[in-house]
Amino acid sequence: MELKSTAVRKYDEKFMHRCIALSQEAVNSGDAAFGSLIAIDDRLIAEGLNDYKTKISEHAEIVALNKAHKILGTSDLSACTLYTSCEPCPMCSFMLREFKIKRVVFALPSLYVGGYSKWPILQDTEISELKPIFSNPPEVLAGFMEAEAKIVMEKTQLWMFGSDAKSRNPNKKNKPLDISKPFSPKTEVKVLKKGEHSFKINERVMLLHKISIFRWLAENLNTGEKGVLREGEASVISKK
Repeated sequence: MELKSTAVRKYDEKFMHRCIALSQEAVNSGDAAFGSLIAIDDRLIAEGLNDYKTKISEHAEIVALNKAHKILGTSDLSACTLYTSCEPCPMCSFMLREFKIKRVVFALPSLYVGGYSKWPILQDTEISELKPIFSNPPEVLAGFMEAEAKIVMEKTQLWMFGSDAKSRNPNKKNKPLDISKPFSPKTEVKVLKKGEHSFKINERVMLLHKISIFRWLAENLNTGEKGVLREGEASVISKK
């Protein structure tokens, strides 16, 4: 269920500029480029910077939510909007639903680990049935001022955020496997005639099969593992 909104309110730009400034403050402190705030209409309630170094769960959204809870004296934030420089992750998205945030505005989409783009937690209507724990899905304004937020994010090594993240994924590029000699992934294998036998050719076929398995695991399971072949094996597959 899509609940994306194109409605921009007059104070959205002001608050998103502040979130981007907070994300820069986080980078300056040696943390990741995330900044969030909570507002009621045009009134700022609380701000949050990513504080991963202190506590791994201290995402900017969580920090802002907890501050707003303390300031307002209630966990019912149904009058509030959360602004954040990057799409909330699944953990933060569940907390947004529990705090009953009515509106979410984010800049950079998170196609790999987002609670809206990757997993539809913010849009989920089934958990709305679990009242009074979860709220109805909030209105979502996605990708608002993405270009401005990206300027700060690109100062870090976190390439996985932004609407073009998948096209920039360095793990999807055809990198050579970790062997002592280069080889072509498209190396042709000689087809033997009936009755013809060759230990070297059969060995080469087995090694190519081994390589194809390693390549599939590395590219499709995102394990980061590489197939490692001995020098002798590499020389066998490099021969025609």
